[in-house]
Amino acid sequence: LDVALSRLEKMEIVGTTDRLAKGVDIALWKLGGRPQPELQALNVNARRSRLEALPEDLLEVIREKNDLDTRLYERAGELLEEQHRKMIRALLEENYREVAWNESSAGTGDGILRVDFSQPLRGTGWHQRELLPGRGMVRWTGPGTCSDIDVALDPQRSYRMKMVVVDVVDEALLPSLSVEINGQPVPLKLVEEGDLLCHARIDATLLSGDRPFTRIALHLSHTLPEPVNEKGGAGPGLVRQVGIAVLRFEFIPEE
Repeated sequence: LDVALSRLEKMEIVGTTDRLAKGVDIALWKLGGRPQPELQALNVNARRSRLEALPEDLLEVIREKNDLDTRLYERAGELLEEQHRKMIRALLEENYREVAWNESSAGTGDGILRVDFSQPLRGTGWHQRELLPGRGMVRWTGPGTCSDIDVALDPQRSYRMKMVVVDVVDEALLPSLSVEINGQPVPLKLVEEGDLLCHARIDATLLSGDRPFTRIALHLSHTLPEPVNEKGGAGPGLVRQVGIAVLRFEFIPEE
């Protein structure tokens, strides 16, 4: 069993008979094939006994004799579902690139690109936006420890990024705050000026790639529970996991 499981883990494509269509979809996705409108089920014996129709004593013998095969099959099913979820995420990401980024974000007349949460969110790992009176819309990071946004930056230019943080669930979290640009960590400088200003330099070499956008990812060591505001119908006693509250991002091109 250990040898069989080890070989199974190395397989690029896993399928099971009870989820044949999913296995075929994964194979077509990985091999670049066209989607199939239907599958033929060949070599099926319509007169065979149904498993649920067998007596319990016989089922017990079958389970005993097939114990190792059953465990192998169960693991194959788990891998199949993992590969299927990976396929769905990849297809959604591909569709996101093609559909959501037909029009690039526009900068202001001074060339600065300002991204705030009055705009539709292009990112993940954020709570719903909230109105901060006199300031605009903010979003808390959470419930996980990574939050990201996608922005359209010119890959031929370098930028200075400024992120405005207006609240934090616990000041002790701030030393763990870090930022990645397209998966690459960059130094982050924190400056207190009423709000907390987070500065980072984005070198043009980090912007090249096959995506029409740049992904800015924020990382914290953990998030903490905070009572949910009861406005909008939220019931009393509800909590959510949050990190920092962000007002906006600014991307200033370097000369």
